[in-house]
Amino acid sequence: MGGTARKIKGYLLLVNVFCIVFILGNIMMFAIKMMKKICASEDVLHAKNAQLTASNKELDTLMHNISHDLRSPISSMKGLIELMSDEKDQEEVKKYLKLMDIVVDRQNIFISETIDFFKNKHQAVAHAEIDMTDLVEAIIMNNRFSPAAQSIVFKHEINADKVHCDELRLKMILNNLLSNAIKYCDENKPTKTITVRTDKIGEWFYIEVEDNGVGMDNRYLQKIFEMYFVIPGNIKGTGLGLYILKENVDKLNGTVDVQSELSKWTKFTVAIPC
Repeated sequence: MGGTARKIKGYLLLVNVFCIVFILGNIMMFAIKMMKKICASEDVLHAKNAQLTASNKELDTLMHNISHDLRSPISSMKGLIELMSDEKDQEEVKKYLKLMDIVVDRQNIFISETIDFFKNKHQAVAHAEIDMTDLVEAIIMNNRFSPAAQSIVFKHEINADKVHCDELRLKMILNNLLSNAIKYCDENKPTKTITVRTDKIGEWFYIEVEDNGVGMDNRYLQKIFEMYFVIPGNIKGTGLGLYILKENVDKLNGTVDVQSELSKWTKFTVAIPC
């Protein structure tokens, strides 16, 4: 009996040791998993913090410039009103009114671009089938009656009519490209044209907007998508339009390319994965 009891005790000891090792092993595995989750969570948190810091910095810059860009036109308008109130010559008064019209028009563009910026930041991407013929014609119609567009010949070559994409962002992209081409048309050219093309090659959908406007110096082509960058001497731009365009294209995981020749032409090409 004594030998049997010792054997039983030995077995029980082995079972206890096995159970303890098994429990400790599970605790260790659980601890390792939790440490991995904590590390992963910390990585995500660091990434989120970095993203939030960048967004806050971008928002601070934007708000600073918005406040400046909202005050400047008001100061200009007040100065023009004061000059006009003392002016007796009707021709000079007309000049002041023309300048006021330019200031108001530029401010209207700035407000529209700012609204587009915040729409792009907070609106989730939503895909739907879009009829490009209808969309292009609607955007051309919306811009056709602006004073600068009266003498422009609009053309469109729709080689890809249907696309599955985010309609809001596609509208903003097209409207931005078209209004930009109108804004920088060349008044000295007898025939002013803007052509909108769409195409689909493989898994990519392409939008091209080409004009024979004032063009751009090649040294500025890499900078025009930066926030608040305006080509020296340009009094029409706000420095937001092409930045918002690039933001919209990035949201759709696409690319945007620009080619231009000063005083001759400009072509923007947007590529979006289908």
